[in-house]
Amino acid sequence: MILDTAPGRGDSKTIWSGLAAGGRLFTTYSDGSGLGQFIMKGDHTLNEVGQGLGRAIAGILPWQEAFLACRNAVDPHTLFLSTGNPWDGDLSAELYEALLGSGTLMDYGPSLAGRRLVFCRAGAATAGRRQALKAFVNDGGALVMLLGAPAELLGEFGIALEAEAATRGFVGEVTLSGQAPLPGVKGAFASTARTAPKPSGEGWAVPARYADGDIPAILHKAEGKGQVWYLNFQYSYDSTLDMKTEATSINEDNEAIRARMGDMLQQRYAPGGRIRREAEVFRRAIAAIAERAGVPGAYQTLDRDGSAIPYVETQLLETSDGSQKYLIAYADYRLPQGATNAA
Repeated sequence: MILDTAPGRGDSKTIWSGLAAGGRLFTTYSDGSGLGQFIMKGDHTLNEVGQGLGRAIAGILPWQEAFLACRNAVDPHTLFLSTGNPWDGDLSAELYEALLGSGTLMDYGPSLAGRRLVFCRAGAATAGRRQALKAFVNDGGALVMLLGAPAELLGEFGIALEAEAATRGFVGEVTLSGQAPLPGVKGAFASTARTAPKPSGEGWAVPARYADGDIPAILHKAEGKGQVWYLNFQYSYDSTLDMKTEATSINEDNEAIRARMGDMLQQRYAPGGRIRREAEVFRRAIAAIAERAGVPGAYQTLDRDGSAIPYVETQLLETSDGSQKYLIAYADYRLPQGATNAA
């Protein structure tokens, strides 16, 4: 039995139900999908949620044949550059799920040591950090600058912004050509924000553009021994929904939004549907960027058409002392009614 600390599941009812069904091996972990709850405070003491989970676990320990505490096996080569918890604002659910669906569970924090691929939005505010990223690229690393990255950081690599980001009411279509440096990645998805970047110097490739003009959506250039990317878009499953906010807010005031979000999630499961089709194009673009940086996905869960199955995933776990690693396969509780076979 897997005990997930996400809301509504990491509770004593789940544990006792498992015991009643004959479960004897329990693994506790937080899935890291953005739906999980913090169980510790900043001083590393248990908060109210953690204390409740601790009481539930303590109550069943005498009945168990085995108890294994574990954690997600983070990919040490992939970093979301952040000075704090990226879920506080910088990291989108769509980007996180694209990497997870491609078999890469990225790390986050401020350290560049040992990294091959770094995603950056707001984590390069100081001149020292920008110089460190410049050195990281020159030494062979791949830097992906997301929409919202500081103009000073873009300037370090020869990109000037001719206009502020268009956000309010904007929806544009990003079209990938399937050409280098993302060969074979073709298709389109919607973007809810963009800038007007103007790259200087030679060597820039534009594997994706906006359909309504000549504005580049993805820029790429080899730099030193490494490479830089600028993703001039904000991909969202639905331009009218904030996935992260709605996924982590539980109240009775946003039921209409939550219902619309539920409809959108249902559409994500339909092979060939617009939302799932666009999500797959985005996932493949991110996976190709990671593979080009030397970070191929460790595992994938694919449907018959070759697209990743939303919320039916495998995930690599390891024991807290690192002595054991194993894969779990799970189906998310949001699977639509009637979906019984996701193999």
